[in-house]
Amino acid sequence: MDQQLLQFLDIHNITYIPYTHEAVFTVDAADRVFPNIAWMHVKNLFLKDRYGKFYLVCIEAHKRLPIKDFGRKFWIKELSFGSPEELVREMHLTPGSVSLFWLIYAKDITVYIDDDIRTAPSVWWHPNINTATIMITHEWLQTFLNALHISPEIFKIDTLVA
Repeated sequence: MDQQLLQFLDIHNITYIPYTHEAVFTVDAADRVFPNIAWMHVKNLFLKDRYGKFYLVCIEAHKRLPIKDFGRKFWIKELSFGSPEELVREMHLTPGSVSLFWLIYAKDITVYIDDDIRTAPSVWWHPNINTATIMITHEWLQTFLNALHISPEIFKIDTLVA
């Protein structure tokens, strides 16, 4: 696990429950590892615009992000997925490891979180590696974001399609 992340969580008194497991690269693989979870599974999308600005979009794992509608709503031109090479260069992560927890290292990335995640009682994210998962409550998620002075843009994915 990312020891700097765990240290950050501990310093900020953020309670979390860690799990280790086999490497997962897809939502389906994660569903097989945790078949009967009682907390929200999150999908994190590493996106970029035509100017090379990067975005982290967090949605419930089984939802699909209508990228064109999302881009139109937030006035982002030519939004697309960042490449694996850009992911390594910009976030120092490998595919399958993208996580909101990476924000402890963030320099210049805009964050969007679906309102369903923000209001979920508890959620789980990879701790910047895809062989582990950390569960935190809604309150601790807010504490994490506050500690980083990050105010993500909150949106409702269900209202994106025109």
